Parts: sequence; C-alpha cells; structure tokens
Amino acid sequence: MVSSLDMILMDQEGTRIHATIKKNIINAFQALLEEGAVRQITNFGMTINERDYMLVAHKHNINSYKTTTICVSTHFVDRIDPFNFVSFHDLTARNFDTRVAFDFIGQVVSTELMRVIKENARETRLMSIVAQDLSGRKMQVALWDGFALKLNSYIFEHQNENALVIILLRMAKLKTWGGQPQVGNYLFGSKLHINDDMHHISEFKKADGEPFNCNGCGGVSDVFNKVRVVIRV
Repeated sequence: MVSSLDMILMDQEGTRIHATIKKNIINAFQALLEEGAVRQITNFGMTINERDYMLVAHKHNINSYKTTTICVSTHFVDRIDPFNFVSFHDLTARNFDTRVAFDFIGQVVSTELMRVIKENARETRLMSIVAQDLSGRKMQVALWDGFALKLNSYIFEHQNENALVIILLRMAKLKTWGGQPQVGNYLFGSKLHINDDMHHISEFKKADGEPFNCNGCGGVSDVFNKVRVVIRV
C-alpha cells in the first residue's frame, strides 16, 4: 500500500531537497508530476530531514498540503547533472554521509547464483555481484528481489553476446556485510539501469581505460564469459 509519494527536487544551482506528498492528496498532484519536468511549487511546509536513511543530505524536507499548488514552469536552465555519484574509493573509505542515498555506476565482472531466501513464509531473491570502476577498483553489490530478477533476466537473454555489462543504480545505499562495504538497492526508492541508452553508461563504455567527466566513476575491465546464472527455487 502506498503511504506517500516521495521525490527529489533540484534547483538551478544543483541543490537537492526531499519532497513528500501524503497518500490522501497524491491524486490531486500526480498528473502534474513527471521526472525531469520543471514545476513551480507554492504553499508547502518544511520539516527537519533527519533519519537513518535519507534520499538527500539537505537538512529540510518539503511537505505538501491540500493548499499546496503545483504549476507547470519553463523558467529553468537545466545545466546541472542530476546524478550524485560516489567514487568506489569514497565508498570503501566511507568518505561521505552513509545515511544519504547516492548513484552508483560500474561494470559487472562477476555474479553469484541468484538465491531465494525463505523466512517467515516470505521469499526474497538476492543476487550478489562484483562491479568494477574505470580504475579497476572493485565493489560488492547486492541486488534484491525485482532488481535481482532484472539483472538475472538480462544476462540470460544476452548470454551469447560479448559485450560489457554496465549497471547504473540510482538511489543506492551503502551497508556493511562480512565487515566489508556493500552497495545495494533501497526498497522502492532505487532504479536499476542495465546498458541503457544513457549518457553516463555510454561514456563509461567508450572510456576504455581513460577517465571521463563523471565524478564517482573512477579510470575498465568482460562479463558474459564469466557468468553463469540460474534460478534456484
């Protein structure tokens, strides 16, 4: 059941803030909300953004009310990269506020078999992979449920291809597993792109050992001939 609609808003300077619309008024605004669109929002409230997991580092959160208005606007010059990548080095060293979500990009260099974990009559799927940045630094990644299924299906459908597999995980979180840092998706807030037609993924593929202009992408490695994925139920 949906309890709220959560968004990240960004101004022309690149400042990001978390905004929330409660479920009882979602229908009043949902038609006006589109990722990447420019909107003018008035008559909203502000609360403190302080929790164990935060979408952005901004100290405040925007709350919408019945009296809030959202209007289409074109007064915005979009020159800011909306992605918030954290380098593998900073992830390993935890050189950032680990409560805050971040964007992650890397080449899949190995995977484990997707596992089905049964607990209290509930099934959870997990795929553990190793991703690599452009400098060759590696990072453990855990993809859960729909994200695990998506990567598992992609590799199965493209297993006869000899191509890089680049993932871009939006709204990722950093956890610790076995004493080591591990990147993972966060419930319903994350989004997984696999070799999609996106600027950062295309540039990552073209880099071929040369760093490109992407803070957090690092300086490259194959995966299909290293991967054999099956589903165990």
